[in-house]
Amino acid sequence: MRLIVIVLAAGLAAACEGPRPSYTQLGTQLGASPDAVETAIPQSGDSAATPADGSDGDAAPPQEMAVATLPQAPRAAPAPAPAVERPHHIELTAMRIDPDPSVGASVPVSLSYAGDHAPDVKRVCFLWSGDGPYCWDFLSVDAQARQINTGLTMKEAKAYTIAGYVEYQTAGRLYKSNTLSARVTAHP
Repeated sequence: MRLIVIVLAAGLAAACEGPRPSYTQLGTQLGASPDAVETAIPQSGDSAATPADGSDGDAAPPQEMAVATLPQAPRAAPAPAPAVERPHHIELTAMRIDPDPSVGASVPVSLSYAGDHAPDVKRVCFLWSGDGPYCWDFLSVDAQARQINTGLTMKEAKAYTIAGYVEYQTAGRLYKSNTLSARVTAHP
């Protein structure tokens, strides 16, 4: 098996540009003993080195290369990407709103977030089926429950897709959180 690999390696080295390593050098690099490599290399007087077409032997004999299929080690599943933590940043995880609110009534909205800190939320913003954003700073942050609470008022009796996000400040810069959405149907 090692001899086949040695012959393959020598053939590949011949195809590359640059100095060609000797069979002995390749064999010892691959872990074969120098004596085993020397006995496997055809000598000039051997019948294996004589061309089969009866030529005088000045031309290089064609090299026969054996192809060996080597068993492959099973590939390990890739490791999951590490979670990127951004300290004091907000990632909204849930939006709770009454799915059947009344028109004109104040509807409480609760936005849950991931993290163990009290974020510096400046404004909460909502879009009604793509209309908006409408933002305001009337909100409360409950750090223990990890929630941002505010209220909405529906103006018309119809179905809406309400999308909400918050704008918050950390490290002296203003950021926008991810957006969450919910379907509601306002009735009179």
